Amino acid sequence: MMLHDDDPHRRNTAEQPDAVVPTGLEVGLNAGTLTFSLPAVAWSAVRFRA
Repeated sequence: MMLHDDDPHRRNTAEQPDAVVPTGLEVGLNAGTLTFSLPAVAWSAVRFRA
């Protein structure tokens, strides 16, 4: 999951509660290596399961 907007100052407000919402994060797995790209400003989470 990733929380990101192109405007780093954008935030959720009472008037715009969904201005910035979580989105999926595209990941790749190749030979046991997990890869993904992140923008310069973002909150991200990757969950690993066995």
